[in-house]
Amino acid sequence: MARTLAFENPSPSPRKFDTLVDPPATANTLADDGPTEAVRLPEHSSFDADATMAAEDARFSYAQISPGRSRSTVLPTWDGGAVFREGQLRYERLQSLGEGGMGEVSLARDHDIERRVAIKRLRPEHANTSALLRFAQEVRTIGSLEHPNIVPVHDVGIDEEGKHYFVMKYVEGQTLESVIEKLQAHDPATERRFPIEARAQLFLGILRAVQYAHARGIIHRDIKPANIMVGPYGEVMLMDWGLARPVRGAEVVFPDEVPGGAVGAGATSLQTQHGAIMGTPHYMSPEQARGETDRIDERSDVYSLGVLFHELVSLRHYLDGKNSVTEVLAAVASVGDRSIVDWVADAAATGAPMEYLHFIRKAVSAKAVDRFANAGDMAGELEDILAGRIKVQCHISGTKRMAHTVMHAIDRHPLVATVFVLLGVASTLGAAVAMVYGLLRLIGVA
Repeated sequence: MARTLAFENPSPSPRKFDTLVDPPATANTLADDGPTEAVRLPEHSSFDADATMAAEDARFSYAQISPGRSRSTVLPTWDGGAVFREGQLRYERLQSLGEGGMGEVSLARDHDIERRVAIKRLRPEHANTSALLRFAQEVRTIGSLEHPNIVPVHDVGIDEEGKHYFVMKYVEGQTLESVIEKLQAHDPATERRFPIEARAQLFLGILRAVQYAHARGIIHRDIKPANIMVGPYGEVMLMDWGLARPVRGAEVVFPDEVPGGAVGAGATSLQTQHGAIMGTPHYMSPEQARGETDRIDERSDVYSLGVLFHELVSLRHYLDGKNSVTEVLAAVASVGDRSIVDWVADAAATGAPMEYLHFIRKAVSAKAVDRFANAGDMAGELEDILAGRIKVQCHISGTKRMAHTVMHAIDRHPLVATVFVLLGVASTLGAAVAMVYGLLRLIGVA
């Protein structure tokens, strides 16, 4: 049965759209040289959608998609001398993994490939045109970003209840938000696994994911610890690309959404604000918090990354104590006005290395022009810091740079260093002997 998405449009000819929908399975036969049994295989075909847009009011009408049959398995199995598998549900739901603003994510078993996967579905209350188009945009955005630190998309479809879904790699582990909470609680196992140096390396993986997206003209717009998964073997994945968009393109305004604008004074939620500003206020750049969509570019992501890294190394958020959207948005711009004295005090209070705080200070500058240009620039500077090539920006960073220079010189010229050590020891011994001899002469013994 055909399924269509209908839009009002004065265009003289309908356009074809790629689909997120798979048609019902049809019967096919698979045979080999031995005994055979029928195996049901879904017939793959394209999905057409007619697109028309009313010029007078640019409003869309959404045709409800009727529930259909779920995807069935296509790969056969060998069972006691016969090839057999007929109509088994491909994705078997195991448990819920969580809910977001528009979607719900569940753990499932893929019975074709025999692996666990994560499936994101649109929640029923958000089954409208705007949500569906944004959902489709998220699928295509993730699909275009094939990187080890970005979760890949495996499949798309519609389930038996008519819900659109897409299938992702299931990342075992915990969110970065959970890691930070455990570090704040001084969990021994977490502290052993994530000393501050390991946290910096973990953050470098996040930077690499965003760097890859920025190089392809995509900004994330919702970077925060809850959207980052940390696996048991050092994996780090940046998730939830639902608000991502091309950085050089115009802001896409979906049906039933109002572009720009700030959150009203009575707002209390810290979740994504649809129809107003897009993102999570605690991690927004000042221009994002003001709803200035035409000024949001890579440097807005840079700001969010700076806030995240500050929380990761200091284990506290710079907006702690601000509980409403109004308070948070009012305080967002103030971090860029902190003096170097404030940052030195922060280093003393939290134990965060001073060079990290200088790095963060640049990332969260109130003026976008004063920040790193993109995540690639951030990654390059953090690599320099981790290698000991620290910029001299205060007496603390100057002292550390000198110490690193000496240590690297010792690594490169161990024989010269040995000579200097021996000379130093000899000089010290000579001075000690001279001092003892002088004392003996003073008391008349020598």
